[in-house]
Amino acid sequence: GDRVRALARLALSSGRVGGGAAPLDPERAGKLVTLLFNRFAFDAREELATTLAAAGPAFARRLAADPRPAVRAATARVLAESAQPEDERLLLALVEDREPAVEIAAIDALGERKVEAARTELVVRARLGVPQVRAAALLAIGKLGGEFVLDALLLGASENDPIVRSAAAQALAELGDPAAASLLLSMLAEGGGSVVFGPARAGLVKLGEKAWPELVRAVNKTNHPARREAALILAEAGQAAPVTALMQALATHPQDARVANELAVLTCVDFRGEPDPASAWWGWYEGVVHDDAHAWFRAALERAGEKTPSPEALRPPGTRAGRLFLVEVLARPEAQIAERARRELARLLARELEPLPARGAPRDAWIAEVREAIANTRDP
Repeated sequence: GDRVRALARLALSSGRVGGGAAPLDPERAGKLVTLLFNRFAFDAREELATTLAAAGPAFARRLAADPRPAVRAATARVLAESAQPEDERLLLALVEDREPAVEIAAIDALGERKVEAARTELVVRARLGVPQVRAAALLAIGKLGGEFVLDALLLGASENDPIVRSAAAQALAELGDPAAASLLLSMLAEGGGSVVFGPARAGLVKLGEKAWPELVRAVNKTNHPARREAALILAEAGQAAPVTALMQALATHPQDARVANELAVLTCVDFRGEPDPASAWWGWYEGVVHDDAHAWFRAALERAGEKTPSPEALRPPGTRAGRLFLVEVLARPEAQIAERARRELARLLARELEPLPARGAPRDAWIAEVREAIANTRDP
């Protein structure tokens, strides 16, 4: 762990020619590789790869046939950073390595590089082999995408082995194919104790609007095992469809803090302090439009005295004025409005924003950074 890294850093800094970022002398690199392997073997995989990279691609290529498995595995990681056809050929050869750890390292590297020439080999390994190799291949083809991939992932997702199923779920999330939405939803229905729950949820979130029809169908079925989680995903996406399901869930389980929080953010009104929060939200719902969560946000801003821009300015892709307006809303004292503004701003920027810092100096500093970043862009 830390000891390995400290040793490698010290050796690398002392072994570089001329110091700084100069290449590591191959002779010294070879000695460091031997030292790391003899002392730590596979526990030094990160440090071995760093050493090989520091000595340059020619050095790494020579070690692709090294008798030590941990060194060959590290070589695969270094070769993945190259764009040379020769290095692709070496990686494909390493996939045939008899040592599973080397085979897996090569598979990982080919997936990261999305090497089209490796498609057949990766799909075959995703379908057949020991679980660890299959898992690596499933993740690799999820990144690669394209022909034969979805069928292989669906097969892996139907297996009983938890290692294979978890990898298939993660790969489906990476692939982002709308055809996988129903399967991801069925995985979500297995509940938080399942190994596929987290990857399935991430996959449905990543699919975004393409997954909404499946999620809405689950929300509209009162006995669907994934109803609550599907409603939460839709609420996080700023959709109005799940609001009644969330109110029903809160009425059934008044202590469900997560559902109550999402209701507050989605509706932009906070009844959590009421004696009967669910009833209070139902009462609010009777007086508003039912199919436009954006209207709920605008109404809350107007009640708070904010001069809101046009609706188009706050809907994706929005405008610079709309984005800068939302930045200022981030400072509001109402937690549900500030959080809703953060989510709406993330949608306009088409990227994730970190959670809101605590109010006061930390949030003020963060808001200033976000404001500056938006102001410095050329977007209209």
